[in-house]
Amino acid sequence: SVAATPAAPAPAAPAAPAAPGPASTGPPGRCFELVKQDAQTKLGFVPEGKAPGHVAIKTVTQGGWAEQEDLQPGDLIIQMNDEDLATMSDARFDELIKKTRPLKLLIDPGDDGADGADQPVAADSVAAASVAATPAAPAPAAPAAPAAPGPASTGPPGRCFELVKQDAQTKLGFVPEGKAPGHVAIKTVTQGGWAEQEDLQPGDLIIQMNDEDLATMSDARFDELIKKTRPLKLLIDPGDDGADGADQPVAADSVAA
Repeated sequence: SVAATPAAPAPAAPAAPAAPGPASTGPPGRCFELVKQDAQTKLGFVPEGKAPGHVAIKTVTQGGWAEQEDLQPGDLIIQMNDEDLATMSDARFDELIKKTRPLKLLIDPGDDGADGADQPVAADSVAAASVAATPAAPAPAAPAAPAAPGPASTGPPGRCFELVKQDAQTKLGFVPEGKAPGHVAIKTVTQGGWAEQEDLQPGDLIIQMNDEDLATMSDARFDELIKKTRPLKLLIDPGDDGADGADQPVAADSVAA
């Protein structure tokens, strides 16, 4: 092997002050932040529903603030002003998105233009204004582990994890908050059911089913997968894990397995 000769350290350059103006979305990490500063212009996107539950962006207005910041249909709003949408009321959601500026958004990017995603539209944007973005540091990639037969575990405590429901003899044991298209939050978890055994929580978000993104999935395909298809692989974005105000597990009402 070749011996390495250490390079002499380069002199540190003085930090340049941040220049005002539009902010970029930062490096391609899993999540990133944007801040809408002023109230003179609209946000330039239409959300897919409201809180409680993380909310997908349905459409993006051509030439608007959201398009300038490279937001895409299917991108997911996780937090607004450091408040998690998983446990937010719809009234608080309306207050923040329509009236509150500055408004800081924590975004979980979608498929970035995958086939079938909604394209920017010329009208219908939410009221709002301009922005500075703080990029979130990308998480280190974990090596992929081979799939093992039998019940799946939640894996390491990363941002997202996978579960596989193998059999059709028992129900999934949770009730979803609505349907696709759009990532879907878990509304309630049945006591003693499969979902509770796998440590799923109200507010956890279903991102994919069998490697198909819910952001661009039809409601008919959603029903087919969640009610009839086994094995069913779920990609889950965890919520606040029992934060005050989140729904608690209930004794009845689970999704058909």
